[in-house]
Amino acid sequence: NHERVTIVSDGTRKHVMALWGDDAILQAPGQGTIADSYPIPVEPGAKYEVTVWARSTGPQSRVLIEGYQWAPGIKPHPDPEYFEMRKVYKFSQLYFSDKKEGTMSTLDKTWRKATVVIPDPGMSSSADAQKALKKIKFYMLHICAIGGGTGTLYIDDVSIKKIGMLPPPAPKPATP
Repeated sequence: NHERVTIVSDGTRKHVMALWGDDAILQAPGQGTIADSYPIPVEPGAKYEVTVWARSTGPQSRVLIEGYQWAPGIKPHPDPEYFEMRKVYKFSQLYFSDKKEGTMSTLDKTWRKATVVIPDPGMSSSADAQKALKKIKFYMLHICAIGGGTGTLYIDDVSIKKIGMLPPPAPKPATP
């Protein structure tokens, strides 16, 4: 995978992440070309806005934020490695077109912006989601060029910024 991910000038922008794939890589089940960010420490109970710009000469994209906690037996420290963490939550995918469904987003050669607020407003109210959200210590941006046709997925201007705090959970009704 490392030979298919580079930083390039795409002709319109400098220092752009490029994820290349051909049909054999992009169409193989579970494969694609993948890049994950370093762990990003997050504030418990905070809401974040994630913005990513992308374009493609062939591949479709799967771009999303995943929430991680420390793996069992790992003493917390300021510079975590991927193998020291455990995934506990997948947030909504970023879509670069009007179609906001399915497991991939289709792009063309024009730069497009996608934005999502996390935690997902509708999902963060369930008891199971609240339990998982409380465990999250880090976010990681997961980028995958998958599906589509031979070519390059370009990623630029990624932003993850705190925009507020989640409301406190509603009190449980008293039982008689």
